[in-house]
Amino acid sequence: MNKLMKAIYILFTLSILLTVSSNVRAEVTNKYCPVTTNELAEEKFSLEYEGETIYLCCNGCKKDFLADPEKYMAKLATMKTESETDAHDSSNTHGTTAQSVDVSSTKPIEGGHGEEPAHDHETDHEQTSSLLTFIGKFHPLVIHFPIALVFTALLFTGLAMLLKVEIFDTLSIYLIYFAALSALLAVILGLIAGYNASYPSFLISSFELHRILGISSSLVTFITAYIGYRQLSQNPSGGVMLYRLVLLVNAILVGVTGHLGATLVFGLDYFNF
Repeated sequence: MNKLMKAIYILFTLSILLTVSSNVRAEVTNKYCPVTTNELAEEKFSLEYEGETIYLCCNGCKKDFLADPEKYMAKLATMKTESETDAHDSSNTHGTTAQSVDVSSTKPIEGGHGEEPAHDHETDHEQTSSLLTFIGKFHPLVIHFPIALVFTALLFTGLAMLLKVEIFDTLSIYLIYFAALSALLAVILGLIAGYNASYPSFLISSFELHRILGISSSLVTFITAYIGYRQLSQNPSGGVMLYRLVLLVNAILVGVTGHLGATLVFGLDYFNF
């Protein structure tokens, strides 16, 4: 009982710490959006590029940035240089009194930080997504189901081998049935999400490989389910070993595909130790 109470206390403490850390606001390092340079950058519209956090004014600008990151990194460098120059000139000005300004409630003067005009986020960057674009956003949610089911099925068939209990193989096969169905839905949603996706040049090959392996792993999941079905209905000689082998290949494909998907979100160096 004491061990249970300690475990509950530890979990409760961790949940408090995670909640507090999630509420810590990051410092917006660039005041203005590097795409539309007259718009103030916002914390919620950010991305990682070459180890630096870049803040933008809307999701549309994030897409534009990823289409040509070098162009906008050059703009960002120019903006930072201008900002440092302005700060230096201001510090050398005599006889003036600094006044506190709430930047969240003000807009930069026209032409103050670049040639880009201010824009309507709803119109200029097509923030109002189409129905298909909205549906594609469910891909990251749905994809976790086939991943979890495939690896759980592999765990069960591993237990069947170690413990010599056939029921674990049966449970594994039933899990693969559900994995195949959810994988089909995940692939459909992934193709929809990828249709309008925009990635920088260094991630294009990862995106293409992720899409190819995603479709391939889905097909292998259906093959695994079919072999499992044959095993349950006809119980052919050697059917279990074939099912286990194909399931192992299936799990490896799913793992590699998931790794590439994470690369698209966190960058090429996210898995460095």
